[in-house]
Amino acid sequence: MLKSAILLLSILTVFAGAAVSPALADIARAFPHVDTTGIKSLLTAPAITIVLTTPFVGFLERLLGQKVLLVGGLVIYVIGGVGAGLVGDFTALFALRLLLGVGIGIIMPMSTALIAQYYAGPERVQMMGWSSSMTNLGSILANLLAGYLTLITWRWAFGIYGIAMLVLLAAIVAIPRHRPTVNAGALSRAPLPLSVYGWAAGMFFLMLGTFAIPVNMALFLTENGIGGSRESGIAVSLMTGTGFVAGLLLRSIRKVLGASIFVVMLVAVGAGFWLLSQALTFPAVLLGMVFIGFGNGCLMPMLFVGASEVTEGSRTVSAMAVMTALIFIGQFCSPLLLDALSHLLGDGSYRFIFSTVAVGFLVAAALVALSRGGRVFRTGEKR
Repeated sequence: MLKSAILLLSILTVFAGAAVSPALADIARAFPHVDTTGIKSLLTAPAITIVLTTPFVGFLERLLGQKVLLVGGLVIYVIGGVGAGLVGDFTALFALRLLLGVGIGIIMPMSTALIAQYYAGPERVQMMGWSSSMTNLGSILANLLAGYLTLITWRWAFGIYGIAMLVLLAAIVAIPRHRPTVNAGALSRAPLPLSVYGWAAGMFFLMLGTFAIPVNMALFLTENGIGGSRESGIAVSLMTGTGFVAGLLLRSIRKVLGASIFVVMLVAVGAGFWLLSQALTFPAVLLGMVFIGFGNGCLMPMLFVGASEVTEGSRTVSAMAVMTALIFIGQFCSPLLLDALSHLLGDGSYRFIFSTVAVGFLVAAALVALSRGGRVFRTGEKR
């Protein structure tokens, strides 16, 4: 029951933009006095409060206990998510989107921290992989369901956040009130190890690169006459689906590749972006997306594993909060930094952006391979 509750939490973390993205056009028609930038801000608003909330999650967990904090986060999530479909004022709608971000800012680090606190070694790797898979599955299902509900009315699209009420019941039943004593050995107020920030930097780099896909894919396909919005949706869905498979297989992949999993998957993502930069046909694009999706589906949970293995007790919650914050900061910075770099180098084309990202991942793979023989990346092994 505990495993099911934790994995259900993972589904909720990707719903931030799931309801809004398919409904943006209808919301714009419902609020004609709001400009395009204001409408689009509904999509990014939760990220603001997610980043602002996560630094306090460790403190709140020590103060309230993991169950009370998690239940509170789920209640906030339901109010901010479902409530947005019930209001008639755009300011109230925007405020509820910000409130949703507070809920996600609590739930997301807590979901990975629970895995770190209750599971160790290969089982932790497996659970992190499954959690990543559930996140990818949730992304696919949420977009499909929200798109269907939007056909009825944009307000119904926000109803998908109601699934959190079922997760809330599961959390009340299955989540223990306090963390297990076996993992409570660390002093709660001790500073986080510097290595946590190293893993967080890796997460930032991963998001900085891979978020170039949802930001640029539709424009890349259109610019090069390969496809349009429909093909972009197919490509992104294939990447997400491949990531789902990678997460399910992560424990076995980790067992086969050992510490070299980071090098191999960085090369896979780099190769995928190189294929995109050279693609002239849609099948070539899809092949690149398979490489990127599989590599990202392994790297993201392994980064969480790495950060969790250098912390204990409530410091694990704080470490997961730092990792969560860097996910959204990386996504926010991705279009800004990549566009700035491409124009600085004199080529603003989407092919050049993808090739730049490819070089970045391949250089990162080389650096990891040379880093003390990869010993610093031996995660998920029994000690």
